[in-house]
Amino acid sequence: KTPVKNSEHGIGLSNTNKLLKMAANFTVTGLKTGSTSLAKYCFSGTAEKDGIRLIASIMAAPDYKARFGDALTLLNYGYANCQMYQDTDMPALLCFPSQNLCRFPGILQQERIVQIG
Repeated sequence: KTPVKNSEHGIGLSNTNKLLKMAANFTVTGLKTGSTSLAKYCFSGTAEKDGIRLIASIMAAPDYKARFGDALTLLNYGYANCQMYQDTDMPALLCFPSQNLCRFPGILQQERIVQIG
């Protein structure tokens, strides 16, 4: 529940999702929190920084503070250690129309064959 405060200037809402205030070097673009006695405190959220979007999921945190702290740590780690990858040297797609198959050369000598048509 979101706490509601009545005043002469109208109704004010306070947000209890602390990550919105804790995030200093990325933008929180969405989040959902929840808790039950069995699942404990959970969090799913998305963030964006410099065009890179990350997803963080926290399950079974011992309390609501740990839930947000763990999410912040996970997202900060992601932005500090991950970078955008663009495959500029993609292998050629080998198709065999007579057999309705295409072969995708794979990584580490693996390949995938799919039916077309």
